[in-house]
Formats: sequence, structure tokens, C-alpha cells
Amino acid sequence: NVQGAIILVLGYMFLEGVSRPLVSTYANRHLDSANRATVISVQSMMGTILAAAMLFLAGFLTDRIGVSQVLLVLAGFILVIGIVLLLAKPQNEVS
Repeated sequence: NVQGAIILVLGYMFLEGVSRPLVSTYANRHLDSANRATVISVQSMMGTILAAAMLFLAGFLTDRIGVSQVLLVLAGFILVIGIVLLLAKPQNEVS
């Protein structure tokens, strides 16, 4: 359904827009200036490679099991990863 796809794309764009300044601020606070550009460059490159791999996998799975099931698998994956990241977060760090 087209409306659902539009909502997902807009949601992704919103999360991407929110996460970039947060990651940038974190990197600027915790990296020394000599390594900052390299780390941010590698981070960007890895993000692009990961996005390409995930899009390939999503397309492959969509052909095999359908759009609805792929979205359910993606939602479950995000839920599990989110829980793991929340549990792994250091307790002494200010959020």
C-alpha cells in the first residue's frame, strides 16, 4: 500500500535527520581533533555500505516472502536491536 510506504519513508527520513546531529555531537565531544575527520569518514562509509547491503537483502526477501512479511521481519529486528542497545548502554553516561 502506497500510504504505508510513504509513512515508512518519511519516518526513516525523520529518524535519519534526528540521529545525524546526535552522532555528530557525540563524536565531537569524545574524539580528539586529530582523528575526528577519519572516524567520521569511516562511519559514513560504513553506513553507506550497510545501507546498500540492507536494501539488497530487503529486495531479495521481498521477492521471496512479500512486502508485509519483510516489514514485520524488519520491525522485529529493530525491536530486538533496540532492546539490546538499551540494555548494553553504560549506566554512568548522561543521555
